[in-house]
Amino acid sequence: MKSSWWRWTGPLTAVFLGLVLLYFFVSRRAEVYLAPDFLNYLLFGGCGLLVLATFVICTRETAVPRRHAPSTFDLPAGMVDEEDPSSSRMRGLSFGILLLPLWGAILLTEDEFSEEVLLRRSAGGGALPERPPAMERVGEYTEERFREEHAQTPSGHFRVDAMELFYVAGDEGLMPIFKDKPVQVEAQVLALSPSEPRMWMYELMMTCCSADARPFGFPIEFDGGEKPEIPSKNRVRVTGILGFEMGEDGYLSPVIQVESIEDLEAESSGRSSPTGPLSGF
Repeated sequence: MKSSWWRWTGPLTAVFLGLVLLYFFVSRRAEVYLAPDFLNYLLFGGCGLLVLATFVICTRETAVPRRHAPSTFDLPAGMVDEEDPSSSRMRGLSFGILLLPLWGAILLTEDEFSEEVLLRRSAGGGALPERPPAMERVGEYTEERFREEHAQTPSGHFRVDAMELFYVAGDEGLMPIFKDKPVQVEAQVLALSPSEPRMWMYELMMTCCSADARPFGFPIEFDGGEKPEIPSKNRVRVTGILGFEMGEDGYLSPVIQVESIEDLEAESSGRSSPTGPLSGF
């Protein structure tokens, strides 16, 4: 009786897929592809596949050999443990076709969107995606409330969230309070083309997974100073004066007149970065 290795391709596949899910969970690579609320499902799915594979391996029955004496209870040829070379090769090929591309994708895939995809997903050419209705708020929003909710830096700039600015634009009750304020904002940046005098700050919003991730953002301007050389998708800290303008998509958009910009990833890696005010300010 010969051993048929291909009989184990099913549980081996389950083991491989379970380990892949657990690897993405433990290494935190899954955070790029899934919203936080869904990460536990990844853990449960990986553990479930390993338990299933273990159960199949431990309970797999040995095939029954063919009877030598004539009997009305002889088993059909297909249930006899006689390895068919062609069947074994086809199962091995199927096993490779399933796992090798997946393994290659795990090793070669960059866990981030390209600049082209970010611009395309932002409703084309850097324009902002469709804005939801104005924010619901309890009571009237006043200057005093703004100052209570936003801490100030030693230089007097208000720390504001990038997504908050996106929702403020177009809200007639909020824009007059936010407009012309000195602000400090942290977000990722797109450098755009060298001839473009602006950069684009954005944050990714993900409802469930990377398939529905959308970049929400706005331009930053460098009037009176040269645009710094910061790689696209780096996280930056920008200080400047907040304003609003009508975008090409017909929606009001925040825009920051930059006073200074810091490349936070360059600082963490020890590389030099423009941390002071730009020339002209």
